[in-house]
Amino acid sequence: MAGPVGGALAVIGVIICPITSGDTALRSTRMIIQDDRGYSSSDIRKSIIITGILIVPIVILCATDFTVLWNYFSWLNQTLACVMLWVATIFILAFNKNRWMAMFTAVPAMFMTMVVSAFILHSNIGLSLDYDISVMISVLVTVAVILVFVKYYLIDGKAKEID
Repeated sequence: MAGPVGGALAVIGVIICPITSGDTALRSTRMIIQDDRGYSSSDIRKSIIITGILIVPIVILCATDFTVLWNYFSWLNQTLACVMLWVATIFILAFNKNRWMAMFTAVPAMFMTMVVSAFILHSNIGLSLDYDISVMISVLVTVAVILVFVKYYLIDGKAKEID
């Protein structure tokens, strides 16, 4: 329906982008391990050994149903966004004199905390709890995260210690 241009865009979006994301994830993981262990990136032998070890779980994941993997990937992607919103909030508190600016990231972080918690509690890829119970627990999780945030970063002023 979209013609040859739409077909090309579909190939790019469905095949090429995930492959490059996987390649980047593998390379990033290898580099994190090398950095953590103090190995030089120029040490080809250690790079190959680490990559070989990382291939094992990748092969296992490739044998798994991709719809299951995609569901976990989607949830983890949203959870990462949630964590980054909290990190951005703390960063704003540390480096901005107008502390109310942190609300631009804190409010979405609160919402996302509840969403990702409720999803993994209720979903069949998570704990498969009843919907109402999942929502109640996610509200409690969100309130707990907010209370920790308020105590350590607003009341105790821990964000001021970041240099």
